Amino acid sequence: MLHRFGLYSLAGLFLLTMQAPPAPAQASRSGMKLIRTQRAAAELRGPAARRPRVVQVGFFRLYEAGHIPGAIYAGPARTAQGRQKLRQAVKSWPRNAQIFIYCGCCPMAECPNVRPAWTVLKKMGFRQVRVIDLPQNFYTNWIQAGLPHTRQ
Repeated sequence: MLHRFGLYSLAGLFLLTMQAPPAPAQASRSGMKLIRTQRAAAELRGPAARRPRVVQVGFFRLYEAGHIPGAIYAGPARTAQGRQKLRQAVKSWPRNAQIFIYCGCCPMAECPNVRPAWTVLKKMGFRQVRVIDLPQNFYTNWIQAGLPHTRQ
């Protein structure tokens, strides 16, 4: 009986070690560095001198309906015009600036805007770019979560 209990205990311990807690959002398959919404909101509440700059790279209607306080609107990065607007908006920023980008139009896995924006910023030499991880959309993952937002 004791032998069987020991065996079950070892098996249980093994299973517990195999079921590690989910890893924090850090990088997607495309190499983009992700940041979870709660973590992003916490960093945006930090000291003003260390707060990341925030850029919304989606559709204006989304920005107008509600966006992260302090976020600038740079246009949908899926278009050449949107990518150019993004370049113009950030051209004077130091290349070591912390930048959060987000769109929020649809599930991030399908978003047509965040990957092009990420690529533009990386090609411009920005080294600290993170994408706010919005698995469903901005409304569901940010606003309904009670995180700070403002309207145009």
